[in-house]
Amino acid sequence: MGAHRRPRQRAAGGGSARTAATLALAGAATATGLDGTGHAEPDSTPEQVRARVDKLYQEAEIATEKYNGAKERADAAERRLEELRDEAARKQERLNAERRSLGSVAAAQYRSGGLDPALQLALSSDPDHYLDSAAFVERAGVRRSAAVGRVGRQLREIERLRAPPGSNSPR
Repeated sequence: MGAHRRPRQRAAGGGSARTAATLALAGAATATGLDGTGHAEPDSTPEQVRARVDKLYQEAEIATEKYNGAKERADAAERRLEELRDEAARKQERLNAERRSLGSVAAAQYRSGGLDPALQLALSSDPDHYLDSAAFVERAGVRRSAAVGRVGRQLREIERLRAPPGSNSPR
């Protein structure tokens, strides 16, 4: 070191005193944080262990039975839901066929012009043929009316099938 510098003075107590104080405080904190000494559970007898294992097996068996019951109910509900979906699809297809049939009848009726039946009879070149045709048309009208009723019932049935369980759907 150069002659013109003074040697550095250390703080009172130095580094070793600080280290000792830190260790003492850490030891005190640790000792107060861990109250008492640890005690292990007393050893169980083989009979106690067997009884505990038997009880656990019994609890596991009860839980398994509950699970199996719930799974069976869920599977049955899933099968029923699939059956209802199939039924709804079949009824929807029948409804669509009825609608197509009624649509073609309505289109034919629209194309015929919709003249008054009395006027059609008066203008007809063969009144007997017209009356036979009118009787046929009357029977077709009755069938068409029945088909419209079936379509309405099918619509209600499809709505009932698609309604969530417990809802107050129209019947």
